[in-house]
Amino acid sequence: MKKMLALLLAAVMVLSLAACGGKPASPSESPSGGSQTGVETNSGGEKVVTIGVAVDLQSFDPANNDSTSSECILHNMFSHLYTQDVEGNTVADLAVGYEILNDTTWQFKIRDDAFFWNGDPVTAEDVKFSLERPALDTSLRENQYFNAIAGVDVIDTTTLNIRTVDPFPALLSLVSKAGSEILPKAYVESCGGMEGFQKAPVGSGPYVYVSWTKDDSVVMERNENYFNADNTKRDFDRIVFKVIPEESTRVAELLTGNIDIAENVSPNEWDRINGNSGTSIVFGTSARDFMILCRCDTDSPISNVKVRQALEYAIDTDLICETILSGSGHSTRTRCPAGVFGHDPSLDNVGLYDPEYAKQLLAEAGYPNGCTLSMTGVTGRYVCDSDIEQAIVSMAAEVGITLELELLEFSTFSQILSSNSWGDMVFVNYGVGFMDGSYPMNLYTEAADAGMGWNNAEYEALFAAARSNMDLDERLEQFQQCQQLVAAELPSIQLIQPSTAVGVSDAVGYTPGVIGAYYCDWITNSGK
Repeated sequence: MKKMLALLLAAVMVLSLAACGGKPASPSESPSGGSQTGVETNSGGEKVVTIGVAVDLQSFDPANNDSTSSECILHNMFSHLYTQDVEGNTVADLAVGYEILNDTTWQFKIRDDAFFWNGDPVTAEDVKFSLERPALDTSLRENQYFNAIAGVDVIDTTTLNIRTVDPFPALLSLVSKAGSEILPKAYVESCGGMEGFQKAPVGSGPYVYVSWTKDDSVVMERNENYFNADNTKRDFDRIVFKVIPEESTRVAELLTGNIDIAENVSPNEWDRINGNSGTSIVFGTSARDFMILCRCDTDSPISNVKVRQALEYAIDTDLICETILSGSGHSTRTRCPAGVFGHDPSLDNVGLYDPEYAKQLLAEAGYPNGCTLSMTGVTGRYVCDSDIEQAIVSMAAEVGITLELELLEFSTFSQILSSNSWGDMVFVNYGVGFMDGSYPMNLYTEAADAGMGWNNAEYEALFAAARSNMDLDERLEQFQQCQQLVAAELPSIQLIQPSTAVGVSDAVGYTPGVIGAYYCDWITNSGK
């Protein structure tokens, strides 16, 4: 069976034209020639670094984004109370300290030397305004995380108290994630609200917004008045996020020197990048994972837990890692990866491939002759996404499950995903916004409304207890119990935690962060 599936996967990869990204474009196909080595210096003498990304910015409203690509851009424009380093650790940003006054009240002191780009000082009133938006406005995408905050009380210009609904030990992590960006309250109000603000956004972060050309690029320049005066950490005067949806084009642009970093590079491009003078592949640990969300509350066969279990046993995730991802990933059965507080190691680095048992489970579910299911998928957004999806279709067919796969480009896919208008299942690749189990395991709560329709009272009670438990040992156990429940009932079928592979010019130094963001402080001029 292993040999048959390997041959089957090979056929899938051939049919998809050079697995994970289609026919590679040669450097000569690049629209414009660039320097193959060295950081670009524009006509004004500025040092410029250009990052090739697959997906455009959603909006300049940090509290209403759900795209990592948007988070990458916005993080460089706005400050937070706390932020995250390349390893996912929480470190101070605007905050200079905090004190836990009681189980539901944390007092923060902020710097007195931070200013927005328009010259206004950053005050506790701005923090209150920025955090209460996602905390209290249920229409915003980030509300499902920030609803842990009951309110913010301003004590003085640089002092504030954050009150939580229940005890919330992960508050520092929460105020470091996307959605907690500090906005200038008075300026937003002068613009008539967020609609006006987004036409001319103002932040206090290390890079100042210059322009956004939709579906083309976002440009920022270094903030010379940034409160962290150590600009030796900011080697570039200008940052360009260049939107290049096609992977082959991103790689060609990297090889010709038109961009310095190319995200989401699949294995079939690694040799070409490593073999080119002046470029290489850089790997990083990722907290993302591929999974399939399942409808659990419909008349479809997928609402039967044994059908979901059968599909899990039908998918050989180890083989997908080996053949499609070239070893750059591992099988997993948990949404809470290693390094995130609450991780259950018994569910990681393990796959359950057993096609005969899958057939038995189907028969027990009442489908001895198999069944047909629909699956919504995405193409061109994640490394090897369509090839993995097609491999799953082939593997499912081997046990009698016919998957009707609909592949969509990301903008359409994103709309369908956010509106929960997908069919029986949807194939996704989700990351972790901060390194605490309250983030990834929130997906399965009724409040998250992720479309799975899995309303489990035991899970809700466990998650609520873990989210607010100040006893870390008990909290760890509760999060692990949450993961065991999900692994047993499978509202989502966890598949693979991939590594991050990024194409990088030798002219810059860059290590991908665990949470998948391109924080420009992490990019350096190597001088080559």
